[in-house]
Amino acid sequence: MMTHADIAALDMLCPMHLVLDPEGIVRHAGPTLIKMRGAKGLIGAHFLDIFEPRRALHAATFQDLTACPQQKLHLRLRNHPFTKLKGIMVPANGHDGAIIVNLSFGISIIDGVRDFALSNADFAATDLAIEMLYL
Repeated sequence: MMTHADIAALDMLCPMHLVLDPEGIVRHAGPTLIKMRGAKGLIGAHFLDIFEPRRALHAATFQDLTACPQQKLHLRLRNHPFTKLKGIMVPANGHDGAIIVNLSFGISIIDGVRDFALSNADFAATDLAIEMLYL
């Protein structure tokens, strides 16, 4: 799997990321996702048990999702508050088939901040989400 240095970098740069094994089991979650769902709700769970693919994605299985890497994902949490998220899934080349999924709220940022009591510390330093909220 990925090294501690790789994970630390992802946590800093992409606090809403997941690291999945080739079968779609969550092996690591970024700090903001942990804050949103709790480690017990994420680590060891299957990606499709947490997220429901939305829009034109015809993904009945995890293999359907991974068949089109780097495709923009439109997802919704399967549990309350059913938050909509956007993301992208990319293979972590050289890391035993691991897959990295980076997520964001997109237009649902206001709902996300409210529903999960998020602050600027929960977003990447380069993320403009908080600045957008001030507008």
